[in-house]
Amino acid sequence: MKFHSFCPRCGTEFAESNFASGAVICSCGWFDDSVETRASHQIENKTIKAMAVFGVLFVAGFLHIGSWGNYALSIPFTKAAQMTGMLSAEGYRDLAKTCITLNKWDCAETALVELATERGDVEGYAQAGSLYSKLNNQQKAIAFYAAYEKAGGKNAMSLLNYAKTLEAASQDNEATRVYEKSIAANPQALPVQATSGIVHILIKHGQYQEAYERILTFRASAENANGYLNVESGQLQKQLGEKAIAQIEKKHSTHTLVSR
Repeated sequence: MKFHSFCPRCGTEFAESNFASGAVICSCGWFDDSVETRASHQIENKTIKAMAVFGVLFVAGFLHIGSWGNYALSIPFTKAAQMTGMLSAEGYRDLAKTCITLNKWDCAETALVELATERGDVEGYAQAGSLYSKLNNQQKAIAFYAAYEKAGGKNAMSLLNYAKTLEAASQDNEATRVYEKSIAANPQALPVQATSGIVHILIKHGQYQEAYERILTFRASAENANGYLNVESGQLQKQLGEKAIAQIEKKHSTHTLVSR
């Protein structure tokens, strides 16, 4: 701080002792308030900075609450655990559900892929595939389902959903293969949906006899199977005619007796 040597008001020269206290006061009443002014400016600057920081934090908090809603308090801890690799498999599933609820699709995808890759839960790939199927993004859905199968996924329902996605994308050969794989994955269950998918593909390609034979094989597989695929059966009976249907049924009956 540089002080005045002479009083600006009366011109009196200040004695050396006047500078010792950090403030200069003249006998005429003038005084140098530069120290107080500087201190005041420092306080103002600190206050402005504090208010700016508070404002940024307030806006960030407001946006965070607007983005995550009821999950705003819990999500920072979940995200921190995710970033540090401490999030459990259940935590990843909960995070994915939260992201889906809030339409945060990239967040959900990341959570499900990390569930599979970081926690070894292969179903994460299938769940990601299911997510993109619901979003009508067939390309990504098929890619994630393919990763699921490649990773050794064997869940019958996941494979069934994969096959349905392939069928919707007109990848009929692959769809048929995966439908068959889903049936083999759970032989105890009655494969109504998978068989229906295969029959639809056969009908689509004009393979009516093969489609009807498939229905007969399905119905012969279990006592409670006769009540299914009636619509498809009716369509094929009209398409093939009574004579052809009788021949197919006779051939199938003979083949079934020989197999037994």
